[in-house]
Amino acid sequence: LKSSGAVLVAKLVTGSLAYDDIWFGGRTRNPWNIDEFSTGSSAGPAASTSA
Repeated sequence: LKSSGAVLVAKLVTGSLAYDDIWFGGRTRNPWNIDEFSTGSSAGPAASTSA
């Protein structure tokens, strides 16, 4: 994407196999309460949308 001129504005993270609480790239934090975490297949997109 970068070589084609795309501008990346975000990096999203989701749990392993979109299931349970297994993270490899860091946990997705809740933007309204950073002590809480978002989980599931749409954790990254949901957290970024709510921010």
